[in-house]
Amino acid sequence: WDVRLSLPSYACIGSPAAHDRDTESSAGGSALSPPPVATTAADASPVQAALDELLHGPVGDAFNRLLGADALLWELAAIVSAPGSPPQILHGDTVWTDDATTFTAFAALQDVERSCGPTRFVLGTHKMEDAHELYVEEPELFCENVDANVATLKIGEVSLYDSRVLHCGGAHVGAVGDPERGLFVLS
Repeated sequence: WDVRLSLPSYACIGSPAAHDRDTESSAGGSALSPPPVATTAADASPVQAALDELLHGPVGDAFNRLLGADALLWELAAIVSAPGSPPQILHGDTVWTDDATTFTAFAALQDVERSCGPTRFVLGTHKMEDAHELYVEEPELFCENVDANVATLKIGEVSLYDSRVLHCGGAHVGAVGDPERGLFVLS
């Protein structure tokens, strides 16, 4: 991967309240202010540099407005889809709650065209308490009655969303040898 220091990245930052309700692992998150900036580019790994840039730019500003400066960094990862990969099942990253506790941003590490399996977001499902149940119980009916948005992205562009939103990565229909789809992920 050609990770450029100026790339925004996928990020999901949760409020401290989200941590209080988490029933999985307590080892994943910690309260953070933006990580320290390396004194020179040579001092920073490409991942640290991308994280620094993300948290000190417009995406970090958005997270601060949405969740406050005491938000928790919960996950830092990459999502990669190779040519021939099947689509994901429709899912939310967090359980439904009355209030938003976690937001996610995907940053494209290269252009994400329709053939690469971009993420499809089902609009408004973060406000629908029964959306997840309805999808499981009657998927055809659910899918006939929702609006969705496909996030094709140019390199460095970011999708920022409420993690309760139902979404799925699409099938990567590219041929063997075509580029993989990579998203930088921050939770």
